[in-house]
Amino acid sequence: ELVADNNTKSGSTAALYTAVYSAPDNKTYAGLPAGSTVKDSRGEAVEITDSYAWKTENKLTLKTTEEVAETGNVKFATVAEAIAAAKDGDTVTLLKDTTVSSTSIAADKNVTIDLAGYTITSSCTTFDVYGTLTVKDSSAEQTGVIDSGDRGVYLNRGSSKFTLQSGTLKVGDRPIMMESGSTLCVTGGTIQGMFDATNSYLIQTNDATIEMSGGTITGKTGDIIYAEGASKVTVSGGKIESASESANYEVINAKDSTVVEVSNCEIVSEHVYGITLDGSSKLTVNDGAKFKNDSTAVYVRGGVAYINGGVFENVNSDHSWLLNCLDEAYKAGTAKIEVTGGTFHGFDPSANPEGEGTSYVKTGYASTQNEDGSY
Repeated sequence: ELVADNNTKSGSTAALYTAVYSAPDNKTYAGLPAGSTVKDSRGEAVEITDSYAWKTENKLTLKTTEEVAETGNVKFATVAEAIAAAKDGDTVTLLKDTTVSSTSIAADKNVTIDLAGYTITSSCTTFDVYGTLTVKDSSAEQTGVIDSGDRGVYLNRGSSKFTLQSGTLKVGDRPIMMESGSTLCVTGGTIQGMFDATNSYLIQTNDATIEMSGGTITGKTGDIIYAEGASKVTVSGGKIESASESANYEVINAKDSTVVEVSNCEIVSEHVYGITLDGSSKLTVNDGAKFKNDSTAVYVRGGVAYINGGVFENVNSDHSWLLNCLDEAYKAGTAKIEVTGGTFHGFDPSANPEGEGTSYVKTGYASTQNEDGSY
């Protein structure tokens, strides 16, 4: 606590010099530690603008601050300061709710943020990731949130990687953007799209990698995952869900030569397509995948879908297009569905799906009806 009142100085003499303290990155920082109070004799907060770092001419402003984040047993007044001070592999732990502006993760830095039950709020891209960022929430109630009014995370370069282990990431007006070569991993927690605008995506990737083994990704409108170029999307656990009321979107929209593989997960949508393929993209569905839609679960406009397993359910009364190819692309041989396994409610993949004499079932396999009417 610093109390300053009725101080005067003469000439160029500083009114106040401050000491320095060390942070985990071995840098020294001048000024008052986070959590310090600066007030006058009446107890009212004041700012001292005429102070200097110890034995320098570096001018400082001293004011009351709060302890917002901690790393290496040193507390900081902002998340950005804590990240800047963290060594490679360190964890920055929140100590209270806070508001941030866009914060960069340097290319040579691997840092974890522990939300610890608190909330980070921002009105811009919360984290520009050039290096590696992991977010988790160690609180028992799992109430930690990153609430971004804009793009929650921007993976800015090929080596950048973002992992969500737990906690909630709320994404505002623009999607999570992934540049070529970058990686997004979701092992737990929730990514939640909050925007209502049309013609948008929750996660947009070009020549990048998405790996999901747990947690939930959910959006209110637009494509949940829009993958183009030579992207790779692997979903081996968790749940991806769209609450969009428009039929013009997809849970996963695979373009160009994107490769998608799903197993042991849920793909859920109220009105949109489950997974759509375009170009020469490829989808493989394996055991444990569960599709629940009131539209088409898999729609191939270009490329090929290999259905080796999974459960496909259309909650609508019309199951005719549970699996579907674009007619002209199917006839041209540029769109293909090959079924060797799986369970299909109200839909027989061998019963003329593209017209008389057609079947999605691979030669050498047969479709049989189960007691519950599924195939």
